[in-house]
Amino acid sequence: MIRTDGWKDDSRNPVIGTNVATSTKVIWYFSYLPLDLVQANGHKKDGDSMCAAFEVMIVKVEATYRCYVVLFVCDNDGGSQRGRKNLGVKRPWLFIVPCCAHQGQLILGDYLTVNVEASEIAEKAIELIHWILSHDRVRKIFDDAQFVKNFVVLVYLLANLTRWTTHYIAFRRLLHLRIALRYAVYIHRPEILAAQLGVEKNKKAILKITAQVNTQCDLIEDNTFWTSLERVVDDMEPICYATNINQADRTRPDQVLLTFAGLFFHFGRHPNRSVSKGMLARIEKRWAALDQPLFVLCLILNPYEGLGRFGDKSEINVFVLSLELVSLYHRVRSRPTASPRSAAHIAGDRAREHELSTSFMQYMAGTGPFQAWRANKEQFQTQHPDEPHLVWENFKATDGVKELARFAILLLGLVVNQASTERTFSDCKIKKTRLRNRLGTVKLGKMSKVTLILSSDIRQENLTAGLIHERAARNVHDPAKVSGLLSVPMYADALDPDEDEEGKPRSNLVRTAGGWRAEEQEEELLANVTDEEESGVDSGPEPKAQKPPRKPKSFFSALPRTFTREALLMQLLAAEESDESPDDGALSGSGDEFEP
Repeated sequence: MIRTDGWKDDSRNPVIGTNVATSTKVIWYFSYLPLDLVQANGHKKDGDSMCAAFEVMIVKVEATYRCYVVLFVCDNDGGSQRGRKNLGVKRPWLFIVPCCAHQGQLILGDYLTVNVEASEIAEKAIELIHWILSHDRVRKIFDDAQFVKNFVVLVYLLANLTRWTTHYIAFRRLLHLRIALRYAVYIHRPEILAAQLGVEKNKKAILKITAQVNTQCDLIEDNTFWTSLERVVDDMEPICYATNINQADRTRPDQVLLTFAGLFFHFGRHPNRSVSKGMLARIEKRWAALDQPLFVLCLILNPYEGLGRFGDKSEINVFVLSLELVSLYHRVRSRPTASPRSAAHIAGDRAREHELSTSFMQYMAGTGPFQAWRANKEQFQTQHPDEPHLVWENFKATDGVKELARFAILLLGLVVNQASTERTFSDCKIKKTRLRNRLGTVKLGKMSKVTLILSSDIRQENLTAGLIHERAARNVHDPAKVSGLLSVPMYADALDPDEDEEGKPRSNLVRTAGGWRAEEQEEELLANVTDEEESGVDSGPEPKAQKPPRKPKSFFSALPRTFTREALLMQLLAAEESDESPDDGALSGSGDEFEP
């Protein structure tokens, strides 16, 4: 796997970094090494030039490590995007995807573009933070108020475009300090004005400073601002959570797909319909840029998931998936060989593809070698909750399943982000500072390689000896909310059982208009079937198999929906203001008709 990205050092030189992940004895584990740092002054950034540079990287990796490159990850800007597409045409056997970790920040930019109100609130919040940080005496007053109300003084955080989650973190901190800020303005407003005025004597300057202080103090006292900021933070949090998931060292393609689905669900039920429509269109655009068969099949080959996340309207069936899997497998193995393929070689490839398709059918049906797995799935998942590759490791020695197991391990071992390259740049920024700005790019790359290898070995030895401990993960999100931020429900949860939790039969009464429509469709279908059986007329040929859908809406349609309290209240308010009478079976003001 190759990941490449760009960066500017303290000398303002553009640097292209390349990292490679090579497999070790265990195929699903990858060790990351910085391959090269290249100073890119004067390099062309058009599509053809970028494609040629990418090919040089691939040739160098395959020659240096004597391996085959299966995945190439780069940025999705103009030159890189065209170069990536050209590379896919020249080398179709490669998985070529843009960095999925960047998608979170891009979606955040989409959100602030689509939601004009959120953009205005975000600008006001950033101006407020800058105002507090820019005046030391004013900040001291707010710090004292923090200590009075919270018994601790927290810093004011700034949003930074190059730090992908800082907008959410900065605004969440501001909300946390809301009570202390309002207390300071209510009690010490004259002192705040005097602190910023200082010894200023110019009348125009005094009027300008007074207006600025009054604007910020009025903003702090404005309840509407804080309510709007809460809504913005609630929308930013799932985007931030998706970014944190997608920038991890071991982010799998199936996890990326579920983050897209979670964002799709969140904005699909957004109370502002214009924001919802705009965000869904932009999320679909981001999803369309990815190698979709890779992500979908990786989710299906995750033995903990399978088809459990897909809705009944996704038009996915095992035959279409089998064809897609064989096509992807054939594409990966279509790499040119040194000599022409012999007839025996071609026959062997066809036999492996036949074995792959047959074993995939068994996997989907839970029969044959997979029957025991279905019986012990829950217990194994409890012991190894986030290690689907271990399931396939146990099937590598099983006849008839080996090819599927190896291919599944390959797909589940792919990491579709540039996290290792970004980490290399962070290390280089520590080494090349303003005091050491004459350090050359070549030497900087060598130092980075040595540091990475030695520090990882030393750290592992210290961990084994118990001299140090693993650093606890940062708790950015509220533990009580994190499970529902990007939740994509299992389709099985949408099916109501015949009995409720107490064992009593569920009511057969239809309670919603949607329920009435479903009842009518079912009766209509039953009547058509009865007429065909009585007339003896054939219903006609079965529809032809189609390719899997390409949009998140098609994949996850007809899944159970969860609604926020705010969305339900907005819907009830709209229903009460309208003169439309409820459908039969729906209660007035019950919210039964809510459809995001």
